[in-house]
Amino acid sequence: MGTCQEIKILRPTKLMFCCQKKMKNMLVRVDGTLGKGVTSKDVVLAIIGKIGTAGGTGHAIEFGGQVFRDMSIEGRMTVCNMAIEAGARVGMVAVDDKTIEYVKGRNYAPQAEQWDQAVAYWNTLHSDADAVFDAVVELNGAEIEPQVSWGTSPRIALTSSAFVMRFMEAWECRSRRLCFFMH
Repeated sequence: MGTCQEIKILRPTKLMFCCQKKMKNMLVRVDGTLGKGVTSKDVVLAIIGKIGTAGGTGHAIEFGGQVFRDMSIEGRMTVCNMAIEAGARVGMVAVDDKTIEYVKGRNYAPQAEQWDQAVAYWNTLHSDADAVFDAVVELNGAEIEPQVSWGTSPRIALTSSAFVMRFMEAWECRSRRLCFFMH
């Protein structure tokens, strides 16, 4: 490969990183306690239900509040992974003891004195108490219900109780039409 080909490959890559806008920051705080049967996927679908599938466009979303502190690391990863479904460019949960315990002893985790240095640094990775966000969204975890989703987009989701109500309405309508034709 010659220099001209290398430039053609590197130039678009460089432009992509140079031309991107600075992300806005959004805090999504969910406090309270989740009800029985409510999972991390239900939480993120409730968030998307509130802000829309484009509500996080151009944002880095920080997920905070008691619900996320109580959530398993796998649940947190699910929520952060689904941040893109709300239009966000990235999703994160602040490091805490649960995060550090999850990483400890895993492949590629720092060892010996590097571990202590890493933990000291990781413990700085949280927003300041007086941080200012471009947007703040708050939900009450106790009000989040299990979600029913179908189709190819998280905007096509309903709470389980809303799904049952729509099913019952459709059934009643169908029954009325059948009765109309039978008489």
